[in-house]
Amino acid sequence: MEDNILKGHLMGIGTWSWGDKKMWGFGGYDKDLSEATAEAAFRKSLECGLGLIDTAAMYGEGESERMVGKFLKRLSPEERSEVLVASKYCPMPWHLNARSCLITSLKESLGRLQMERVDLFQIHGPALSIRSIEHLAQGLADAYDAGLTKAVGVSNFSQDEVRKAHQVLAKRKIPLASNQVEFSLLRMAPMVDGLFSTCSELGVQILAYSPLGMGRLTGKYSAANPPPDNRRFGNVPIEKMQPLLKKMNTIAEAHNKSVSQVALNWIICKGAIPIPGAKNEKQAEQNAGALGWQLTVEEIEDLDKMGFHGSTNWLWQHG
Repeated sequence: MEDNILKGHLMGIGTWSWGDKKMWGFGGYDKDLSEATAEAAFRKSLECGLGLIDTAAMYGEGESERMVGKFLKRLSPEERSEVLVASKYCPMPWHLNARSCLITSLKESLGRLQMERVDLFQIHGPALSIRSIEHLAQGLADAYDAGLTKAVGVSNFSQDEVRKAHQVLAKRKIPLASNQVEFSLLRMAPMVDGLFSTCSELGVQILAYSPLGMGRLTGKYSAANPPPDNRRFGNVPIEKMQPLLKKMNTIAEAHNKSVSQVALNWIICKGAIPIPGAKNEKQAEQNAGALGWQLTVEEIEDLDKMGFHGSTNWLWQHG
């Protein structure tokens, strides 16, 4: 079997905030987030060896993909060769022929990205679709066979859904590269409940979105300074997090690292690829600081004990 396209990537960069006005305040309440700061984050990430860029048609209603496309065009051929671009299609309830809609959406994404073929194309989530997992997987296979993507993946899929998608793709001799799920010390459910084991068995790489609990694992927020109400992923009450944050701070000091770098390194130690967001150059550099060192076995065990199973939003998440 050919190598997984994600082999060698320890961490990526998430672009949900790029162009997103409602959730992240792009061009609005967040004065530190603009196209210029996003490009600075993009370039710093590449400079630090983070070549996996994850975007989606839904992010900023396509603006994230447009920005990524612009940034890619400004790279030298050598720099561009180091970048792996992943995007997603979200099947909606009114997409009666989601298999066909996937191809249409992918072609629109390629237009915004200014690419002929994306590296990894993913189903953003199965929860909103009225069509079967098998139907959606056939759409991914169609995209692969049409040469529109080098690899295919899924997101927010349960163990059973991953198996079904893997089976459909295997019949067409196409590997399932990845399953992107919310995974962090605030949501250990994918690891605890068996999804990690299933994906490992099938050769499916876990990608971890919201690896910092939407900022809750950065040390930035406290009971007196809570995160915005719309930051729902990783939504463990800040008061309950204090023992975990205290332990993370102790570990961070021992390694001369930050709390967020401890959170990301823990995910890497679990075999998943974290995809933290980066709104500016400083955040991108902070993310990269999670590489090049490793938590001890004892530290990992301590964090395992103090982390949270986490909640599941059944309107969006199955895995």
